[in-house]
Amino acid sequence: MFSDPEALAMIAVSLVLAAFVTWIAVRLVGRRLAKRNLFLAFSVTALAAPAIALACGIVLFKIDSAAYPRSDGPPMALAGAIMISQVMLLATVPTAWLLLRRRKSKVGGDTTGRVASPGDATKGGSTTAVPLTISMTRDSVCMADDINAPHDKTFVVTAVDTLADVAAKVAASSYLPMPSGTLGWTIEAEGVVVVIRKGFLCRRVATVQGDPAAIMARDHPILTALYVRPGSRWLDAVKASS
Repeated sequence: MFSDPEALAMIAVSLVLAAFVTWIAVRLVGRRLAKRNLFLAFSVTALAAPAIALACGIVLFKIDSAAYPRSDGPPMALAGAIMISQVMLLATVPTAWLLLRRRKSKVGGDTTGRVASPGDATKGGSTTAVPLTISMTRDSVCMADDINAPHDKTFVVTAVDTLADVAAKVAASSYLPMPSGTLGWTIEAEGVVVVIRKGFLCRRVATVQGDPAAIMARDHPILTALYVRPGSRWLDAVKASS
């Protein structure tokens, strides 16, 4: 098989597709699951592409078996689908691990990657799940947008959420408009700056300066999102983060 150029090309394409499907699964499902169970998030994203390939192989096997009941083709095709799904694991396992490696669950906090601090407990009870609010305001992107100003919105967070978590919530919402050609929006707190930008499937958050995971959201109940214009002080840093 490995001496057959067509077989090698099929394996290469399968690995590329597997990595791409895994990336999509991480963005759409894996990162949300990682906040509750990192192992489940890893399993779902790593097995997404092989499961899809195997499911398609089984469907085609059923169809071809009904159309050609005495042919050896359908079983051989199914065997090939099983082999391809196994080969895909060579790409999906490391891809899922790389994309989820920062989502480490630690005992003691309900937000992934952090441990609840002693200050998060009051009167012997944990406050990690107590809802808090963050008030956001943003720039106007054009004269028409000025009509609806001021652009205020409230986001619900918890006592252990950080600036990184707030940025993720804002990015997942439709609060920040993304006109064609925009470079994104910056949010700053204590000298730490993150940028929310367009992504292939959804908006993504990048760090421009500092460590957003070290800034507690409860210490900054009011935040401002600034539109990255040509004269923005973070223009070069935002471009470098892309």
